[in-house]
Amino acid sequence: MSLLNEILYPLRRWMLRRRGLKVVVRGSCNMCGSCCRRICLYVDGKWVKSKRQIKKMYEEHPELRMFKVTGTKIDGLPEFYCENLNENGMCKDHENRPDLCRNYPTPDIFLQYGVLADSCGYRMGTEKDFEKILDNAIRGKNNKKITRK
Repeated sequence: MSLLNEILYPLRRWMLRRRGLKVVVRGSCNMCGSCCRRICLYVDGKWVKSKRQIKKMYEEHPELRMFKVTGTKIDGLPEFYCENLNENGMCKDHENRPDLCRNYPTPDIFLQYGVLADSCGYRMGTEKDFEKILDNAIRGKNNKKITRK
């Protein structure tokens, strides 16, 4: 992720919250395996960018050693693939997959201008935060003075 995106990420979150919007993930996994190929990794709150970070990731998170570097994206981030992916595009060790895989896709992908593969069964977007609307409505009712004419 570029320095500009790192600066814009908190700003984008704040702007969405201010407008009463939240990022929603819809759909379901269609088991295409796209999320396991040509991906960038976000570990411990940072994008993995360098050989040093990759080495540190493997040392501190041995469960992520199945991710191997395949190349570099246009913005310089290393691309990974998962070697637990079988020929059918499914995980060979689905029951023991790391949290990074279990939680895919997260709203952070959207907030950081990431995209999902066209073949992915998930879609992301924004919508009104119903909990915030409800909370504001409850607070609004409790704060209004009731007067008699």
